[in-house]
Amino acid sequence: MDELFKARVGRVSLALEEERDLITRAQAGDGDASWALLVQYRGILQKTANRVRSSVRGMTPEQVEDLQADLVLAAVEAIKGFDLVRYVRLAQVLPTVLRGVATEMATSLAVPSGTLDRWFKVWRAADQDYARAAELAPSMGMTADTFRAIQHALSHADSEWVTVPWGAGVPTADAETYRLAHYALGLLSPAERDVIELVYGFRGEPKSDEEVSLILESTKGTVKTQRGRALAKMREALVD
Repeated sequence: MDELFKARVGRVSLALEEERDLITRAQAGDGDASWALLVQYRGILQKTANRVRSSVRGMTPEQVEDLQADLVLAAVEAIKGFDLVRYVRLAQVLPTVLRGVATEMATSLAVPSGTLDRWFKVWRAADQDYARAAELAPSMGMTADTFRAIQHALSHADSEWVTVPWGAGVPTADAETYRLAHYALGLLSPAERDVIELVYGFRGEPKSDEEVSLILESTKGTVKTQRGRALAKMREALVD
């Protein structure tokens, strides 16, 4: 990470043909090509990370590390999904992708726990109807705009940038929800299921990625990758 977030940014740009060749190789699974592209665009990574750190004061070293890791993962996904026919250079899409990730992180980190408590009370009072809750919020001490902003942040709670106060009125899962959750878990590989069950409290108290990496004798980065892949797989199955 130091080479991406602490090293000085060079001014030499890749030739267009070289960059497109690296993208093609990266999309075929060449890790060295992906790394070369990350190094080339580390200036954007650094600016995005610095923007979040300047907007959210008091970030812990662990949160900064997670911020950097999530930005790198988002950049790698942008490389994998880059449309070589529609776009010419990665610079056309990467800033927008990283800006979206940064906005989610900054918004989530900036929401105080007391405000989250109130948000959930409003949401429950509106029978979990978001539109109705936004209308109801002003009568319960929260503006409609604030309610919608927190709704956006909570939609990314699985990115671990939001600590959801489960004691604030979230309904207990019913039998159908329980069945669907375990159906989705059954679609995961053993390694992915281990991560999900440990992180989300299926085996006792919920654990951080770092704690899970120690339990499974893996790296924190591997755990984050497995968690993201598993959640995507579960969402896809439940939507279908």
